Amino acid sequence: IKEKIEEAQIALEDDTPSLKEALNGPNSEEWLEAMQTEYNALLKNQTWRLVKRPKD
Repeated sequence: IKEKIEEAQIALEDDTPSLKEALNGPNSEEWLEAMQTEYNALLKNQTWRLVKRPKD
């Protein structure tokens, strides 16, 4: 049962870094590539489109 408790604790840990941590960490190139891939997929699938910010 101790192993099951340890597995549950590991599963509950939040190991997702913030954007700042990801871009300053040792895997920053991989994070940048993943973000660009996701952005390209959103554009390709026409999920949304980028628009200019309105003037105030």
